[in-house]
Amino acid sequence: MSRGLRLYNSATRCKERFAPAGDPVRLYACGPTVYAPAHLGHAKSYVAVDVLRRWLEYRGYAVRHAQNFTDVADETAQAAARDGLPEQELTTRYEAEFLAQMDALGNLRPQALPRASEVAPEIGALAARLLADGRAYESEGGIWLSVAPEQHGALLGTGIEAALCEPADAVDSGPKRGPFDFMLWGPPLEGGRTWSPDDIAPGRPGWHLECTLMAAHDPGLPLDIHFGGADLAYPHHESELLLADALGLGEYCGMWMHNGLMEDADGKLSKSRGERLSLTAVFDDCPPAALRFYLLQYHYRDFTPFSEAALKAACAEGEALGWTAVEVLTASGDDEKPHGAAAGAGGDATVAASTGDAQLARGDPATAQLLARLEAGMDDDLGSPRAVAALRELDAIARERLDGSGLEPVAALYRIFQRALGVFQWPS
Repeated sequence: MSRGLRLYNSATRCKERFAPAGDPVRLYACGPTVYAPAHLGHAKSYVAVDVLRRWLEYRGYAVRHAQNFTDVADETAQAAARDGLPEQELTTRYEAEFLAQMDALGNLRPQALPRASEVAPEIGALAARLLADGRAYESEGGIWLSVAPEQHGALLGTGIEAALCEPADAVDSGPKRGPFDFMLWGPPLEGGRTWSPDDIAPGRPGWHLECTLMAAHDPGLPLDIHFGGADLAYPHHESELLLADALGLGEYCGMWMHNGLMEDADGKLSKSRGERLSLTAVFDDCPPAALRFYLLQYHYRDFTPFSEAALKAACAEGEALGWTAVEVLTASGDDEKPHGAAAGAGGDATVAASTGDAQLARGDPATAQLLARLEAGMDDDLGSPRAVAALRELDAIARERLDGSGLEPVAALYRIFQRALGVFQWPS
């Protein structure tokens, strides 16, 4: 295991040496709300967490990776009502579509994929407990956690008021008593499923408590890393910490990591921006493996600029680099042809194979230098742009050697890139 791996902790606002609490590493990532097709922003987020997992495994860590589906939300109920479908049928359809697209991008499947609906009865029981303890109150058919301003800041620290759309001393005219309060249990919604727990009215679980419970169940607490988009830091992740404290769960998470968002000239990309940015539409023009290359050119914490011209150029380069890798691996007699999620199951097999390939790569001065640059860049908070720069140089070396000798260390380094970054999945 590498003692030199440093990751940026959003809670401390600095890079820290990664030191997990135990074995395996407990990694939890906030998953999608499954009410519409996945978009480019999802690709950015889930390629980022996949690269984190892959690099941890390359560095010798066993990883327990859980990533949820939010299949109970206002959006899922509204979409189900709009489409005239049962909520569960709608969310199951989008779950399957999402997983297929993540497979195409080369992401390893998380070992656990819990659904919010699976913990809904438990959420109802916990909401009732917090209500009985005086930590929560009822208002307009829902149960709300009461949060004082001084309780905030465990994750964001100072500047909490800047995260709000209203001053901290203002109380909105809705069901909340205070601006920091949030819903634990909501009323039934048209188009949505309803649960009927003991001691409280029938209804639906609140978003923040869903993730808190799912993370506690799998991978279990304390989390070593909680991963999510920068737009989830407040209020979602801040609220998870408040709930962990209110429920007496003990230490919740050692390190918080947040990826930057995809942006165009008009701001954050999201589902609401239309079909143009859906992954289905993007894949029509840019193969998934090339899109992955495009995303890796930007650091995971950076807000990634989007333009169709830049995407087209990056995809063309990614395809060209990928075909060089194919030629090298074919010429070297490599019959290990990863594609999509089959690029490696992770864990011990990945570590063992990468160790052997690292020895081969270090036996050649040119590939040894590139491997050292790859490792130094990725050990510095997953510096994928530095890895991409090394990959471009590997392409030049590979093309020089394709008609001669010295391909084995080049092929070994390509296999390391495949396993550790998920790039250059074999075309189907």
